[in-house]
Amino acid sequence: MGGNIKSKPPEIRKLTLNVDAAITIGCGFIGVGGVVRNSDKWVVAAVARRTTCFFDPFIAECVGLHDCLYFCFESNVCPDYIKTDSTRVIEAIRERSSTSLEGSIVSDVIHLFALLGNVGASFIPCVREI
Repeated sequence: MGGNIKSKPPEIRKLTLNVDAAITIGCGFIGVGGVVRNSDKWVVAAVARRTTCFFDPFIAECVGLHDCLYFCFESNVCPDYIKTDSTRVIEAIRERSSTSLEGSIVSDVIHLFALLGNVGASFIPCVREI
């Protein structure tokens, strides 16, 4: 498969939130970030933060999505669509996962989706440009 997968811009007057998390093994923290763009690809809002602790990649992606949605809620920016490169996070949301570690985070994410107006979400593969 080629590396030419590009995401489509949102429909006119729609906002898309792209979310990601990063882990550096042995550093004791994770980084999370999100960018909200309009249909013209202009940045409407952005957030990045570092959390001191260690999570496995799946939990880090769940925390990243939660933190970015909470930022949108507090900033009164209501994305219509969420894009993440974690299929496990999308599956956990669709299944309303209630397993031990991610259960409460997923529950909060679903609640934030409702507060923001029933946001949609999908998996978008990560594309690294060289």
